[in-house]
This record gives sequence, C-alpha cells and structure tokens, in this order.
Amino acid sequence: MEVSVSEGSGLQRQVTVTVPAERVNRELDQRLRQLAQKVNLPGFRPGKVPLHVVEQKYRSEVYGEVMNELLSQTYSDALEQNELSPVAQPDVEPGELKRDEAFAYTASFEVYPEVEPAGYKGLELTKRTAEVDDAAIDETLQRLREMRADYQPVERAAAEGDQLLIDFSGKIDGEPFEGGEASDYQMELGSGRHLKEMEEGLVGATAGATYTIQVPFPEDYPREDLAGKTAEFEVTVKEVREKRLPEVDEAFLQAFGVEDGKVETLRNDIKEGLEREVTEREREELRRQVFEKLAEGNDFEVPEQLVERQLDRMVESHKEQYRQQGLDPETLQLDTQELREEFRDNAVRQVKVGLLIPEIARVEGIEVSEEEVRNELMRLADQYGDQREQFLQYVAQNQDQMREIEGRALETKVVDWIVENSQVTEEKVPVRQLLGWEEEGAAA
Repeated sequence: MEVSVSEGSGLQRQVTVTVPAERVNRELDQRLRQLAQKVNLPGFRPGKVPLHVVEQKYRSEVYGEVMNELLSQTYSDALEQNELSPVAQPDVEPGELKRDEAFAYTASFEVYPEVEPAGYKGLELTKRTAEVDDAAIDETLQRLREMRADYQPVERAAAEGDQLLIDFSGKIDGEPFEGGEASDYQMELGSGRHLKEMEEGLVGATAGATYTIQVPFPEDYPREDLAGKTAEFEVTVKEVREKRLPEVDEAFLQAFGVEDGKVETLRNDIKEGLEREVTEREREELRRQVFEKLAEGNDFEVPEQLVERQLDRMVESHKEQYRQQGLDPETLQLDTQELREEFRDNAVRQVKVGLLIPEIARVEGIEVSEEEVRNELMRLADQYGDQREQFLQYVAQNQDQMREIEGRALETKVVDWIVENSQVTEEKVPVRQLLGWEEEGAAA
C-alpha cells in the first residue's frame, strides 16, 4: 500500500492510504468464498454457488465488510510506519471500493505533541500548614451542633439565624416567571443561600404578615431569563422559627457513633478527622501550585480534542454541583457554550499538565507499584462513605476507571517527587483558614 502524510494547522495530520487493486480483489474473493460456503440459493447445491453469483446477490454486504476490514488493517499499519500517535478516532473519508481498482481513503486526526518537560526542579512552593488545637476541635463540635439544630416557632420579629416558613410569588414587569412561586418554603435568614435583598428584606418580619420585596437578580445570575432583571416578590410569613442547638448529651454522641458516651472520645475522633483533612488540604494546595508552575513553565500546543473532552467533564461537574443543591440545571437554562469559554483556559492547563506528568515520570524513572495503585484506590474509595463497596465493585468491572486510578497514582508520585526537589516554605495558619471555614462565613 502507498501512504502519504500531510500536516495541517498545529497538530492536525492527514493520512492518505492507497490499497492496490490486487489486494482489493484478494480480500473480496476471500470474503466471497467464505460466504459461498454458508449461503443457500435456489438451483445450487450448498457450497457450490459460483462466486460471481454470490457477489451479485450480496454485493453491498460483502463490499462494506471488505472496506471496513481494509480500513482497520491499513490504518494501523500506516500509523506504525509513520510513527504517528492520534489523540482520538480519525475522521475518515473513504473512496469507492471497486473490483480491479485501487482503493483509497483519507484519515484526519490530531496527534500528541512532542513534550520535553522543563522547569520542574527547584520550584519555589509555599506550604500552608495548621495545627489541630483545642480551638479547632471546639469550633468543629459547634459546627456539628449546627448541623443537628432544631427550629422552634417563636412569637417575635425575625432576626438573622432564624428560619421562616413562607409562601411567596414573584413577578417581573407584572408577569409571573418559572420558579418564582412556592408554598411552605423554609428560608434561613443570614445563610447566604438566597439573594441578599430577599433575606435582608425579611429581617424584622412577623408571623401572619405579608411583605412586598424588590429583588434584583445579578447580571451573572445562572438563568439568562432572570439575569439583570428585578423581581417583585409578595411574601407571606407563616412562622418565625428560632434555631436551637442540641446539648452534647448521650443522644448527640450516639448520633455521631460514640458508643462509650464520652465527650472526650468524640473530641478525639474530631481531632483525627481534622488532621486527615489538614493533611489532604496541604497536599492539594501543593499539587495545585505544582500544576500551575508546570503549565507556566512549559509552552507547547495541546490537542483540541483533549481540551474539548476536558471541557465536557468540567461542564458536567458544574451542573452536578447544582444538582447537589437540589437545583435542576435544565430549568436554570445554563448557557453551555458560555461555560465552555469560561472554563477553557483551565481546561488547557489541565490537559497540558496531564501530558507533562507521564513525561516527567519517564525522564526521572518514576514508576508506581501495584501497592501504590491499590493505596490510591482505597483513598478514593474512602471518600464514598457508605457507597465505598459499590465504588470498588464499579472499578473492578471498569478498566477505563482503573487506568484512570493508575494515572492518578502516578500523578501523586510525580508531584511528591517534584515537591521533594523544590524549595518549600512553610506558613502556619489556623485550621479554619486552611480548610476554608472563613470563606464559608464570608459567603453567609
């Protein structure tokens, strides 16, 4: 066969393959002979049907199968001969398959770039670290009490921290809009989960009263039909409820798995959990810094197909965050194309780092053992809590997922190697700052 390769823009390549007529005829005859042994046609004994009759009867089927077989065989050979590594399946434009004539086709695809990693030794990194002290344990215990808080009706004006039971209906320019009406809705004032004007407008409200509140939607609000517009809400307050925290008693301790009924046991559990979180956050922050510096220090073109694939994952992850908040991404009318543009730079960086990591591992002779892969698998499984066994079963049945975990284990080992060969400056911070509790408070 004849193979020619042409370069398009960037990483685009086009391979043209020409299969000689002799091979075309040979493949056709072989497939026809195989078929002739199986078919039964009137007037012919089994296995004795002439090839030209079989070809006439089953031309479309046989020619299609032979074309697919030639494409499969010769494409792989063409790639190997020219040392090409496609990123994904090619776009193939086949010519017409005819007896006694050469068969030609073109395959277009992107190739992986040549990556020569640089600037990954002697990085200057900052490691934020925190000591789990009594204050951090006290604050975590308070957060656990907040999680199990109860709300009781009170006869007074609403204040921040209270929960309101309300009915509301909203209009824009005098017209109702989708999602703008609800009954028996529970709203916690000061939580930051609703638009600021709505929460602030109900501070001081009393049960049984109805209020009219003007609420402007931000310009960047996820729903395009609401972004930048002002809605008028009519809100009827049915109950004002005061938050009441549970006592740290036997029932509270049992709810968090403390079987011996001792507060000190819960505090020890909290300390161990915080120490794990602190260690994980320290590693993640170092990982992020390493990735940023790798992306900045290595300038090469990345395959667009890989970027698009990463954007698919990022957009889906963004939508999943809304689902976890009880919101349907479809009703929010998210502009997927706008999200892709917003995420593009980050996606390019992630793809670039993904190409650099295995090359650094190759250059530095870094490999992962079966035990290290298993440790990575167990670490991920632990994040699934009650679904841990289901996750492990899923991975055991999914080779792609297992390869992803192997890649993650290699990534972890490479990052650890880079950190060990970097200049790391430690910065002591409070636990709440390292774990982002201050950001939560600011959002509320």
